[in-house]
Formats: sequence, structure tokens, C-alpha cells
Amino acid sequence: MSTVARPRISPPRLIDWRRPPGATPKQPSRTPRRFVRRRLGLAAGLLAAVIAITAAVVLAWSGSGVTPPATGAAAAVPADALAYVNLSIDPGRSPVSDARRMAARFPDWPLLETAALSRLRPLVAGSSDANLISSIRPWVGNEASLALIAGQSATAQPLVVLDVARPARARAFVRSAGATSAGAYDGVPIMAYPSGSELAFVGHYLVAGPDVAIRAALAAVRGGAPTLAHDPAYERAVAGEPADRVLDAYLPAAGIRQLLASRTGVAGAIGLLLDRPAVQGAAISVSPTPSGARVLVHSVLGGAAARVAARAFTPTLQSVLPSGSTLMLDVDGLDRTAPALLSAAATAGFAGNVAPLLHRVGTALKTEGVNVRQVLSLFDGETAVAISPGPSPALLIVARVHDETAARSELAALEGPVTSLFAPSGSAGGQVPELTDSVVGGATVHELGLGPGLQLDYAVFNGLVVVSTSVSAIDGVAQRSHALADDAAYRATLSNQPDRVSSLVFGDVSRLLALGEQVGLTSGARTHELLPDLSTIRAIGLSGSSGKRDTTTELNLEIR
Repeated sequence: MSTVARPRISPPRLIDWRRPPGATPKQPSRTPRRFVRRRLGLAAGLLAAVIAITAAVVLAWSGSGVTPPATGAAAAVPADALAYVNLSIDPGRSPVSDARRMAARFPDWPLLETAALSRLRPLVAGSSDANLISSIRPWVGNEASLALIAGQSATAQPLVVLDVARPARARAFVRSAGATSAGAYDGVPIMAYPSGSELAFVGHYLVAGPDVAIRAALAAVRGGAPTLAHDPAYERAVAGEPADRVLDAYLPAAGIRQLLASRTGVAGAIGLLLDRPAVQGAAISVSPTPSGARVLVHSVLGGAAARVAARAFTPTLQSVLPSGSTLMLDVDGLDRTAPALLSAAATAGFAGNVAPLLHRVGTALKTEGVNVRQVLSLFDGETAVAISPGPSPALLIVARVHDETAARSELAALEGPVTSLFAPSGSAGGQVPELTDSVVGGATVHELGLGPGLQLDYAVFNGLVVVSTSVSAIDGVAQRSHALADDAAYRATLSNQPDRVSSLVFGDVSRLLALGEQVGLTSGARTHELLPDLSTIRAIGLSGSSGKRDTTTELNLEIR
């Protein structure tokens, strides 16, 4: 096997700027004093200008152009890895110290850090070292990476890649931890711990893990197999990642499906959202911000499906929804996006009964002669689903329509079939549905009282269709004095949203947790465990945009 030689960098030459190369010194000439003073003044002016320009450049660079993280570890990872995570640990980068301060705000961060180190310790230090961080600090470099390598029977084997700044100390460390010679691969010595974990030094990296992972890494480094660093999908996915990131991860299509989409819970929900047709891979980066953190997800697509991009729109309904709205989802075409969102929510363990209930209602309306598809077309343009503010929060759906008359006619035709669905049958007791009208904020609201505590109201005004479970929520849209877009939490998380997006999400986490506690959604054991960390997050804002060959999602978190 041939090795790829690393380029040799010549040391910089010291240049004598006082005379051009090859010139011989000349005898100094006499210059009148007035010209000397003039030249000194000119030199002083030029020096002041240079200092001013340099200061401006330094300030601009320090404010917006931080040093990007080291990313060379990807060259030691095979291209068919199921997942890859790279962490910047460079103490000289300000984002690293900012991220540490941000992470320290979460009460359970020490527990998470301890759990992660307990999994890595047997791979890097055998089983003898109790404090992994302090032990590797004297020799570790600027990046630490973890990859998952496909093993037998659909298993995933871990591969740790550590940048080595002081090779002699690193070799002394692994020997003192009990590593002994265990053969070689293509001339590269392999060492092993009594636990079975193996490791090898390649270039300025230490790779550690099970035998299958080590040999896969060495095959990639020695040219016997493709590396992740030169994989086309990986290169496309990580292109344009922010320089201020402290963590970046990559999941190829196989990793998304094997590690995420097949699971339940939040991981399964993320997998369903990432696992779209023709996806080739997704890169995820995390950067600290002055108010919290920013997460970017860049998915790259291929094949025929990549030529079909999601519809982009300019969001406007954040200026229509009332101030204090707890939650907002703004999309173009709710009828098309709702099934995927409901499926992801059900996988995550939330609102699992909503999709079956809506299906049953739709089937019942069809039997009543309702053209459900025609009704849903009212929400084919920009549509926002929100939770209204107030002591009794309500569901609120706002959509823009071009023909108010047609919208009123379509919704009025629904009143009879809907009330008949909820009417008590035979001798069974129950409340008879009631239809009443009221005027709020100059708009006529049609109220359908369907049963005890169950109400459905709608109004059409100002080019909007507004549907809610509360008249006061519609009143908040009609008479708003302040809009959601003016709220401090919204501005903190979505002020830099693109002009055109494919989706927009806002959540006031503090109020959502209070609402969840009010209705009993936070009583579960798992949710109760997460409450201290969730309470640290003030608000979230998410914007998504789609191209013909990629999609980008930006998530901003405001952290207390």
C-alpha cells in the first residue's frame, strides 16, 4: 500500500524590507531639513492610516471571522461510517469557551458529560483511568471525534479519533494504561488493552475502538478504502458550515435509517423528518450565540426527487398572530405538511391520537357528502397553527385566502354536517349542538357549540380564514395591538430568518411548560426528569428553506 505524503511547509524567509533583494547599500545623500520634516510628516500620516485600517480589519475579523475548527479527523474515518461527530476542544478558540459556559447552564450537563466519558474511557484508556479528561489533556490536540462503523448483524461499532499534539506523551500514556503490541496493519503497529479495545497512531491522530473499527480506519488512512473526508455527499453536506461551530455531525442516508428512523421517541422523530426521498446525507452543526445556541441542519439530495423543491414563501402571519402566542407553526400548504408532522410528533410520543381522530372525522364528513379535499384547499396557502395567549389558551389556525366569499360559503356548508356528527343519537342524552353568531373586532364570528367544553369557531376577514376553539382567540387576531413578531422571545430566535422559507416554527418554552403542567402533559416520569434542563430554554425559533438539491434548517435557542 502506498502512503500519501503530507506536504512540507517551508519556514518563512526573513526579508529585509529596507532595500530590494540584490541591491547594494548606497551612501546616504544629504537632504534639506524642510524635506526631512515633510517626509516625516507624510510617514506619520501614512502610519496613522495603516494603524487605523489595521485596527478596523482586526475588529471586523474578531467580530465575524473566528478561526474555524480543526476537521482533519474525517480523513481517518471510512466513507461508509453510519455516523460521525467532531468536537472542537481547541482552548484558543473563543466559541469553545463560550460553549462551555452555555452548557454549564443546564443542570444535567455534568451527568451527561460523565455518561459520555464512561463510554469512551474503555476505548481510549482501557479501564484503569478514572479521570479521562485530566489524563489526556497533556497530549491531546484540538479535536476529538467519534464515528460509528457498520459491523456484523446490523451492529454499529464505535471509533474514537483524537488529535495528538504531543506524540511522546500520548504513547507513554497508552503504555502506562496497559496497552501492549497486538500486530500491525499495512505496517502500522496496533496496540490493545486487556479489555479488547485496540488503538493505533496514524499521522498525528490516535484511533481507538474494537478491532473491526480500527482496521476500517487504517484501511481508509492507508488508501485501501475511501475516506469520509473525500466522500462527495459528505463534502456537499458540510460545505458552508459556520466557522464558529464547536460541534458538527454527519449522518449518511444509511445512518439516518439505521440509527434514527427505526427508533421511537425524539430520535425516531428526527429520523423521520430527515429521512426524505433521495436524501444522501445530513450535516448538523452547533454554535454558541450571545443568547444561547444555533443549530444548523444541511441535508443534501440526489436523484430525480432532488429536482422537486418544497414551496418557498415569505412568512407574514407572525405579524397577524397576537402577542404572547405560545406556539406557532407557519407553512405554505398545511394540507400537505400536516401528515408528516403528525407522524413525527406521534413517534416522539406527543399527540399520538390526533392523526387517527382527524382521519375518522374526515371519513365521517365524507359520508355526510362533504368534499373534504375542497375544504382543505382553504389551507393550501400560507397557514399558521398556534396556541393563543391568555388564562385559557386555545388552538388557533390562521390562513390567507384570495376569495373571502368562496371561503365563507365553503365553511358555512360545513356547519350542518359538523353539527350532525356531534348531535346525540336516539334517546341518548347530551347537549344539542348550537349555532350562534357574534361580532368581535368588527368581524362576524360563527360559533359552533358541539358539546360540554367543546367549541369550534370561525371567521373570515381581512383576507384571512381564522378557525379556533375560542372566540377570544379570534378576537385577539381581529383586534391585536401587538403582534407575535414584536415579542422579545420571537425576535431573539427568529430575527435573522431568511426572506423566503419553507417552514417557520416558534415556541415559548417557558409558557409551553406551564401549559403542559396545567393540562397534565408534564407528569410523565421521563418528562419530569427533563424539566430542569427544559426550563433552562427560554424560547426556540426554527426556519427551514429548500433548494432543488438541498435543504437547510436553522434552529435558534434562547437560553436563560
